[in-house]
Amino acid sequence: MNQIPPQNFSGVWPADDRPAPPRAGTEAEVLTAYLDWRRATLEAKCEGLSPEQLSARAVPASTLSLHGLVRHLAGVERWWFRIQFAGEDLPLPYYTDDDPDQDFDDLGGDPAEAFATWRAEVDRSREIVAAAGSLDGRGRSHAPASPSNSDRSW
Repeated sequence: MNQIPPQNFSGVWPADDRPAPPRAGTEAEVLTAYLDWRRATLEAKCEGLSPEQLSARAVPASTLSLHGLVRHLAGVERWWFRIQFAGEDLPLPYYTDDDPDQDFDDLGGDPAEAFATWRAEVDRSREIVAAAGSLDGRGRSHAPASPSNSDRSW
């Protein structure tokens, strides 16, 4: 079998203090550790950047920016944990039916506010997971009813 050349691996930045996800553990331990590792990765990638850098588009034709990604992930946390699993009846942040892509398109707000919103959603997601106790629980889908989306397992 061929070895992967070292230059093909991503570098490690010196200040990387993210705890490594476990290679073994319960399903819940591994899944939550990987989620937290990914969340910490986003924080690390954005650390030290100015609001202008966070709001800069990745490429001219795209609306992707780190600021927009943080806003989008606030909605992802709310959608999956609070709305889908916990059944909370809440609107999505940075979304309206008239402007469903405002998380990426409308970056008029302060990135610090977007981070605060995302961190609050992450905290609430962690509370929901801790209260669930296991991955055997089922969440209710708020999408239109069909046999394939009537409920969700962790």
